[in-house]
This record gives sequence, C-alpha cells and structure tokens, in this order.
Amino acid sequence: MRQELLLAWAEELERSLAKDLIDLWFPRCVHPAGGFHQGYDRRWRPVRGEDRFLVFQSRVVWSAATLAEAWPNRSAELLGIVRHGLEMLVRMRSDRGGMFRTSTDPTGRALGEDAELQAAYPLAFALFALSAAARVDESGRALSLAKETYRWIETHLWDAERGGYFELALPDGTPVLEPRGRYRPRRTHNSAMHLFEAFIELARVWPDPAVVASARRVLDWMIQHLLVEPGTFLAWVDLDNRPLDGEIAYGHDVETAHLVLDATRFVDGVVGREDAVRLARRLVDHALKAGWDESAGAFWGSGTLEDGARRSAKIWWVQAECLYGLVRMAEEADPCYLEPAGRLWDWIRTRQLDAQFGGWLEEAGDGGQPPDDALKGHRWKAMYHETRGLLYSARSLRRMSARA
Repeated sequence: MRQELLLAWAEELERSLAKDLIDLWFPRCVHPAGGFHQGYDRRWRPVRGEDRFLVFQSRVVWSAATLAEAWPNRSAELLGIVRHGLEMLVRMRSDRGGMFRTSTDPTGRALGEDAELQAAYPLAFALFALSAAARVDESGRALSLAKETYRWIETHLWDAERGGYFELALPDGTPVLEPRGRYRPRRTHNSAMHLFEAFIELARVWPDPAVVASARRVLDWMIQHLLVEPGTFLAWVDLDNRPLDGEIAYGHDVETAHLVLDATRFVDGVVGREDAVRLARRLVDHALKAGWDESAGAFWGSGTLEDGARRSAKIWWVQAECLYGLVRMAEEADPCYLEPAGRLWDWIRTRQLDAQFGGWLEEAGDGGQPPDDALKGHRWKAMYHETRGLLYSARSLRRMSARA
C-alpha cells in the first residue's frame, strides 16, 4: 500500500477515535459522585444504577491515560479524567487484606460479600490501568499502587506448585479451590493474557527484572499448557493444567498475537522478535482460517476445535482487537495482512459503528438496523478495546508509511 494511502487510513482511524469514542464518552461518563457512570442506551442516555465495577473503571482510566500521552493537544482534559479515575480506584481499595473490591458504590462501599473476593481478571485490569496512569501521573501515586498490586498478585495468585495463576482468592489471599456460586476453579487464557498485558504495561514504566520475569513466565505458561495445533489457545484448563474441552476464542488469539508483538517493542527480555512473529503468525492465520467470515469481512468471536466457529452476530471488541492484530502483523511480518484489515475496517465503519447515534454497537449482524434497545455502555463495555484498536492501528500505519 502506498505511503499516502497508509497515512489517509491512519487519519481516518484517528478521526473516528475522536468522534466515536473520546467525544462521546468524555466528559459524559465522569460522575460527580465518584468514578465513571457505566450504563448507556443506544442514544447515550444514562441507564441502570450507580455501581462501580473494577474492570470498567480500570478500562476507562487506561483509555484516558493512554490518550493523554498520545494526544498532547487534549492532555489537560484527559489528565483530569485520569485523576478522577485514580481517586475511584483508591476508594475501591479493600480493607480486608486484598487489593481492590470488585464492585462498589461511588463511595467505595462493597456491594455484597463477594465484592471482597480477589479475582485475577479484574486485578489484571487494575494493574494495567495503574501502570498506564503512572506514565502521566506526576504525583507517583499510580506507580506506587501499581507496584503494590503487582506484588499482591505475585504473592497470592501464582501457583508455584503447578504453574499458572489462581483465578479467585479470599481477601487474605487464600485461593478458592472449590465451586462457589457460578465460579468453577480453572485457569483461563483470558486472565493469563490480561496479566501478561498488565505486566508489560508495568515494565514499560518500572522495568524491574521481577516484572519482566513475570511477563515471560505467564507467556511461557500459556504456550506450554494452552497452545494447541494448528495455532490457537484453549480457553481454559483445570487446576492441574489439563484441558477441559475444546473451547477457543479467535478474538483472544489475535489479541494475544499483537500483545506479544508489542512486548518486543516495549520491553527487553520477555520474548525475542523471531519467536514473537512466529507465534503471532500462527495465531492470526488460524483465526483467519477458522474464525473469519469471508462474506462479511469480519470475525466470529469463538468456537470449538471440533466444530469450528459459532456463526453469530459480530462482537464489537473482537473486531477492534482483530483490526489492530491484522495491521500489526502487516507491519511486522507481511503486508498481505492489510487486505483483511481493510475489509475489517469497512465492516466496522459500516456495521459496528452506529451511523445514527455514534459509538460502537455491542453486536452487529449482516443486515438491517441495530435494535433500539442496544446498549452503548455497561459494566463489560467501556471504551478500551476500541481505543486500542483505533489508536494503535493508526500508529502502526504511520510507522509503515514512514518506511514506505
């Protein structure tokens, strides 16, 4: 692709980032009572209650911090949002031995006894957000809390006997090894991938050898226990690292691919470039073979090794992460990946983006208008996937243009 086309595409992504994300979420989601409001209907009207979910709050902090660093012309506005979000994370601190309460009201009061349980997935996002905020937080508070969170995770959640991380622990750090409500003890690719992501983010601002070693260790664990032929990660294994079924997720595979590639740019000593490209190519090529809807030019979300993809509506976060995964592979390995990336962007801008009210639709089908009751925000849908998909893809395209 010619230099001018790469630049034009990057600029288009950046315009969408401003119009369909930043200008819709900020300052709308900033709540005077504390933290960020989580629920919005299709027309961007606030819905649902005023709970504060650690994953959502962390994702907004990460997005604001990353954008403040990337867009100096909007840094004053975005840094205020980062500080507001950090204050909420501080309120959510546990006083019972753990790091954070998972679900609270705006004052930080736990919403239910289970909110004090310490789960690997939300803790990974808290660490991820604090690490990004540390790059723009001059007070040092974010970095201090990030270090504390990292040490808690490594002390209590790493299973030194069998390898891998425990998914759930009591506030004192004791792993939960029996079923509890809907929770079933297992180890998941999802949590391991986000811990890897968080460790890399932390190592960018605090390159302590222990953090680098943690990132390398969790990647090695994923490769050893989850990676199967022809190039996909099992969604989960049991506590002895034995497969439970053939469940796989194409979005998580491609997301892991670009995380591994970016680790070679951000942190030395985690994975070599050749090994990263080899792994990423296997993951992306399998997703394109098994999870790509050729007629639509977009990805299905998940499936099984035996039966292939579940042919359902296209999920917003899968398209956002896969867009960057394809563009990053084009930059690092082969420009041929720009062709499916271009088709995927066509799908996003014509189907996944809401032409009437703006923003990303949670699900999009091949035809027809989105339902009026579609939500633009809820506890699991913030702006993190889309921010990374657009911002990082634009950066990658600009780097390709510079060397074209």
